[in-house]
Amino acid sequence: MGSLGPLTTEVADAQDRLAAAQVVERIWQRDHTVWPGGPDEVSDPLGWLDVAGTMRKHLSRVAGLVEAARAAGYRRAVILGMGGSSLAPEVCARVFGARPGHLHLVVLDSTSLRAVAE
Repeated sequence: MGSLGPLTTEVADAQDRLAAAQVVERIWQRDHTVWPGGPDEVSDPLGWLDVAGTMRKHLSRVAGLVEAARAAGYRRAVILGMGGSSLAPEVCARVFGARPGHLHLVVLDSTSLRAVAE
């Protein structure tokens, strides 16, 4: 891991505070008190914790949809989102890219008419 320079001590202290407060464990337990706000504001957005397991049973349907799109001549899939909803897909698209012959993922995270037109 690279050096954090002058922030090394501050980051280590923050990690110690998070560990002492058992923040990771509490997030997995869906403990809304990790964040400010009430339980309704936090509980619903925590679906990402087990999305892989939830979506596993839908993989054949997703693969069928992708194959139908490819067979129909589509070359791109577009995700429309704002902020956090589009961040993970954008990171995956940039890191993994598209396999030859597969759909290219485009993430549109903007309300700018210019960005939409592009």
